[in-house]
Amino acid sequence: MLLKKVFSVLLKNRRGISTVVANVLMIALVVSFGTTIWVWSTTYFNDYQSNAQMMFSSRSDAVKEVFVVENLWFNSTTNTCYITIRNAGLIEIEVTEIDLNGTSIWQGERSVETGSMEIFEASCSLGEGYCVVSVFTARGNEVREQWRTPSGGA
Repeated sequence: MLLKKVFSVLLKNRRGISTVVANVLMIALVVSFGTTIWVWSTTYFNDYQSNAQMMFSSRSDAVKEVFVVENLWFNSTTNTCYITIRNAGLIEIEVTEIDLNGTSIWQGERSVETGSMEIFEASCSLGEGYCVVSVFTARGNEVREQWRTPSGGA
């Protein structure tokens, strides 16, 4: 009988200890998962914020770019085009490519200061009718202008 009471007390205490241990383990798991999620989300959102800031900054600079193809000259003797680009925007532009009728005639990196113009020289040949000049910048902007070719072609 005494032995029975001792075992019942021990069994009751074990059940109490196992409940406490289970609760402590659950709390430890929840805290560790919570910490892991917090660290991951902090890193993720910081990366996202810096990427978004960089993207909006570059897009706001692209909006400040305003440029026009002011003139197009063609020398039929040398098959050379002279393209005048004027920067009418708020920031310097960097021309990276010029296309004529969908064919690249000039590639590189050349800056055009605010309020100034630059003349680009490229080998090309014009057909009859109209030609389309496309100018691309490093910030992703594009200007297309249509020009009438001299009568009779070149």
